[in-house]
Amino acid sequence: MSELASERVTGTRTRRLVPYAVALGFILAVAGLSGVPVIANPLRPSSTRITAEFPRTVGLYPQSRVLVQGVRSGTVQDVEPAGNKVKVTITVRDVALAPDATATVRLRSLIGERYVELGPVWSGEGPRLEDGAVIPLARTKVPAEVNE
Repeated sequence: MSELASERVTGTRTRRLVPYAVALGFILAVAGLSGVPVIANPLRPSSTRITAEFPRTVGLYPQSRVLVQGVRSGTVQDVEPAGNKVKVTITVRDVALAPDATATVRLRSLIGERYVELGPVWSGEGPRLEDGAVIPLARTKVPAEVNE
């Protein structure tokens, strides 16, 4: 087969694949824009789920802010009473915390809305706070109430 004929066959095959490639790209784009996870994203922030035990959590609700060193890093997912304590489930994104991390409920405003502050961050050496970890009552703090 001549070089020209070989080039025509290759060009024909390529032209046949172009509509399929365009259709596949369109389908992936539409799925991605609609929120369907199409391909694993290596740039997606990693998240850590933590449960902190507090003696009380007046003014703390699901979707309340979570700050690490003054930067918004997550949200409160759930606030669940459990006997003499309250279990607060927190999701933190893009931050590694030290294994001895503490959680403090802070006042966001005088009206009552509150947020959780976590710290210290992981130093980069040794173990870090793992996903599913629990911060016990001994390492949590809440502000004094007006009536105390």
